[in-house]
This record gives sequence, structure tokens and C-alpha cells, in this order.
Amino acid sequence: MNIFLFFFLIFISLPSFVSNASGASKIAVTVGGESLTKEYIEAKCQERRLVITNKPFSCEEVAKYEAAQLALSQKAKAEEAKGKINLQEEVKNLYANAQRSQDLIPLLSAIKITEKDIEEYYKKMPEYNTAQILIRVPVIGSPNHEQDKKAAQKIVQEVGMALRTNPKQFESLAVKYSQTMVATNGGNVGFQPAVRFPKEVFEAIHKGFSPSKPETIIGPIESAPGFYFIKILGKKLFKDIDRPLYEKILYDEKRDLIIADYQEKILKESKAQFLK
Repeated sequence: MNIFLFFFLIFISLPSFVSNASGASKIAVTVGGESLTKEYIEAKCQERRLVITNKPFSCEEVAKYEAAQLALSQKAKAEEAKGKINLQEEVKNLYANAQRSQDLIPLLSAIKITEKDIEEYYKKMPEYNTAQILIRVPVIGSPNHEQDKKAAQKIVQEVGMALRTNPKQFESLAVKYSQTMVATNGGNVGFQPAVRFPKEVFEAIHKGFSPSKPETIIGPIESAPGFYFIKILGKKLFKDIDRPLYEKILYDEKRDLIIADYQEKILKESKAQFLK
């Protein structure tokens, strides 16, 4: 169960299933001085029976789960009292996410991906077969950043000079210098969709590809991870692409646009003001 639903149970449902009944016959389980009624457990069992699954369950398992939830809610309140967690912040996030889901589900459900969408996208963002050498640069703000960056730039110069002298060294240079998981096989990453490259790297590949010049080497290309040298080995034909993969890529793009537009709409409606 995710954290939002967990805190929802604590703050919304808890009063309804904790019993104040004096008759012991109505009590199903007690936890830390609080009780869950038999009626409540039976109602939860009925809900569980509506779930289609091939896994067997029993009302005893449901009772154990609900008792554990109550125990966790008690522990969370105790932790909050010690200042270790902020339940109010979690509840605020719960309400925000619940409202966001309610608003966005109809919009996201309406997303449709057509063959034409995929074809138009692929014309702009085709799939290339490449090998790469990546010389990583430490993140800004990391210890010794400037010193490490200068060391990386020195390696970039050495690799660039070696490739200009003999382009056939690409694989051996990848093994020696590249800081990726595929370095040991000469840096070959195979065919990859555009979304798996940093933007500036894909743009350089797209610009540098030429069917008449196989195994073109480009670089260095500076990006957030570091400096890339790329050997372009080929371009995949549209008829050979993995369509489900591109349906997902396009769905994600449309989803992100909808979410961004939704956020702007919420900010506008709430008259949010950002102070500089």
C-alpha cells in the first residue's frame, strides 16, 4: 500500500473502524487499547471478495492486515509526537494527489496514439545504431569539481587526437576510457530510440548521419553526463521499429504535456504569485 493511502486510512477512515463498543462480543481485535469491530472486519472481507484474483484469502488474513494498519497508525502518531515525521505534510500531499488523480484520469484516458503519430514522430526522431565513448564530468558542486573537470577535459583531448590519427581505434579507446556499462564491448549500444540520448547528443547524431559515410565518428559533444564521442553505425527503417515502444514514448510525451498544462491551469485558477 502506498504512503498516501496509508495516511488516508490514518486520518480519514480510522475513526469509523475503531470501536467504542462496551460489549466484548462485538470486538474482533484490539490493538494498543483500540478495537476493530467484527462488523468492520466482515465489511472489509466483503470488499476483498469483490477483487478478482487467483490467490486465496481468508477473513483472518484481512483481520491481520487491518490490525497491522491500526498498529502502524498508532506508531505514526507516536513518531509524530517525537518530531520524527510530519503527518500533516503527508495528509496535505494525499489531498493534492487525490485531486490531481481525479482531474487527470479522464484527460489521460483520452490519449490516443495513431500510426500517423508514430510515423511523423519517427521522421524527426529516428533510431540510430551507435557506439559511444563517454568521459564523465563530476556534477557541479561536487568536491574537487574544477580539478576533476580539467582531468576529464585532458582525457577528451587525448581521445580526440587518437581518433583523428586512427579512427579504427574507437573500440579500444572505448574499452580504455569510456565510463559506461558497455565500454567492455567497444562502447556499442546498438539501436536506441532518441529519448535514451541527451538532447544535444541525439541532435548531433541526427545531423551527422550520412548513408554514404558509414561509421562516421562525431564528437566531443558536451552534455550533462560528460563528453561523448559517437560512432554512427546505421539508421533503422520505420518498418522495423518496435511499435509498442514508440506508442509508449508518444503516450509519455502527450501525458507530460497534459500534466504541464494542468499545473499551469491550477496555478492560474489559484492566482498563485511567485515572489522574486
